[in-house]
Amino acid sequence: MSFAKAAEELGVTPAAVSQQIKTLEDYLGLELFKRVKRAIFLTDTAKSMLPAVKEGFDLVASGLSRARAYRPRRHLVVS
Repeated sequence: MSFAKAAEELGVTPAAVSQQIKTLEDYLGLELFKRVKRAIFLTDTAKSMLPAVKEGFDLVASGLSRARAYRPRRHLVVS
């Protein structure tokens, strides 16, 4: 529940994360976060979306992991 921590993990600024969230909210026509002073909270809508979104990201991560496993192995033969 921190744009700053998300930004750190993604290697971008907190403002960039905030802007992307705002863009997503505008696209969906939904509010995903309640902003109260310096804190953020998921809305009920976002809470209801969370399991499916998490599952989607988990599938993407799994697919990427499988793709990395297929990298050609390089062998050094010494004779």
